[in-house]
Amino acid sequence: MKLLRISAVVLIASAVLSFIRAGRDFHIAKVLPFCDGQPISKYHWAGLIMCGIAFWGYCRLRDNNRDDH
Repeated sequence: MKLLRISAVVLIASAVLSFIRAGRDFHIAKVLPFCDGQPISKYHWAGLIMCGIAFWGYCRLRDNNRDDH
């Protein structure tokens, strides 16, 4: 589980650094579903489902780690 956390931190940190180094006027919150200011489309719903699946997977991994002890 420690390796997963380290990998997630490295991945998120590299994504944030990539946005910072791009030098554009881009707000990182615009990548979230329904936050880009565009009319709602199927891609917003797909993004929301993907966020839900990621959260569900995180919860399952955390619960699995508790069961091992």
